[in-house]
Amino acid sequence: MSRRFDLVVIGSGPAGEKGAAQAAYFGKRVALIERSDYLGGAGINTGTVPSKTLRETALYFSGLRQRGLYGIDYSLKERLTIADLMRRQQDVVERERTIVRTNMERHNVEIFQGVARLADAHTVSFVKPDGTGGEILDCEIALIAAGRQSNVQGMGLEETGMALGERGLILVNEKYQTTVSNIYAAGDVIGFPALSSVSMEQARVAMVHAFNLVYKESISSVLPLAIYTIPEISLAGWTEDACREQDIPYVVGRSYFDKSPRGQIIGDTSGMLKLVFSPSDKKLLGVHLIGEMSSELVHIGAQIIAAGGTIDVFIDSVYNYPTLSDSYKYAAYDGLGNLRTWRG
Repeated sequence: MSRRFDLVVIGSGPAGEKGAAQAAYFGKRVALIERSDYLGGAGINTGTVPSKTLRETALYFSGLRQRGLYGIDYSLKERLTIADLMRRQQDVVERERTIVRTNMERHNVEIFQGVARLADAHTVSFVKPDGTGGEILDCEIALIAAGRQSNVQGMGLEETGMALGERGLILVNEKYQTTVSNIYAAGDVIGFPALSSVSMEQARVAMVHAFNLVYKESISSVLPLAIYTIPEISLAGWTEDACREQDIPYVVGRSYFDKSPRGQIIGDTSGMLKLVFSPSDKKLLGVHLIGEMSSELVHIGAQIIAAGGTIDVFIDSVYNYPTLSDSYKYAAYDGLGNLRTWRG
C-alpha cells in the first residue's frame, strides 16, 4: 500500500515530534514512523526524563534537601524498595508519552509503528515490528563502551547518496538540510550538542526552510547546558578558560547562596553564581552556576548574553524577594567592585 505525504518523519524523539508538529501546524500532511512501542524517543523513555525523575525521587527519599533545616537530620526511608524508586519515574514517563501522542493527534499527524528505510530520496518504506531481537546473554559482568553513535544503521541512507560523517553522523548545513536537498536531519543523528532542547529548535528551523515558511529561521547561538548532578551545575556562554585561550580580557563577579535569604530558607548554603564579563563595556560573556535550581536560573543569564546585554541589566532589574534569582544582582555588584580593581 502506498500513501503520499508532504513530510515523512522518522523517529518521534524531541526533534521528530516538534518537526512533525511544526509542518502540520502550517497545513502540511505529515506521517511519523516510530519503531519503538512508545513515542518520545530516548528523551522520554530511556534518558532525560527518567534519569531526572529518579534524581528527584532520590532527593525526596533521602531527605537531603531537608537536612539541617529544622534541626532534624532526616535519614533514608527504611525498607525502601526498587519499586518505590521507580514508581514516580514510571508515572512521569507514561504522562509524557501521552502528551506526545496527544500533540501528534491534535495536529493530525498520522503515526505508523515500524522500522523505516529510505527506498530512494522521495520514498520511505517501513516494516512492522515482529518482536525488531530479544536475545539473552548469560553472563556475570557485561561492559559495553562503544561510545555514542548515530542510530541510522539499516535506514538506506547510503542508497540516497547522502553524505555521512564519522560514527554515522549525518552531515547537514545551517538549515539542517542534508546533501540530498529534500531530506533534513536534526537531533542526535547530527551530533553535538545532542540535547532535547536544541533538537526541538533544529527541527523547527528545518521545517521552516523545507516548506519556505515565514517563521523561525535560526536558533540562538547561546545554548544553556546543565548537568543534573546533586547539586546541579549549569552554564551558558564563555568560561574563564576559554577567554584565556582566546586572549579575551574578562572580569568575574560572584554571589553565594549562603548570603541569600532564599538560599538560607531552602537549606542550600553551598551554591554559587558566577558572571564572566568584558571589562571594556561590561558586556556579559558567560554565566555559571552550581547549586539548587541551576538548570532554571541559567536562562536569565543566557538571555542577556544572547541579547548582547551588560551586567548593568542585573543592577537595574527588580527581583522578587526572597529568591535565588536576585543572586544575579549581587554577582553584578561584586563584578563592578572587581572591575575597579582590574582597572587599577
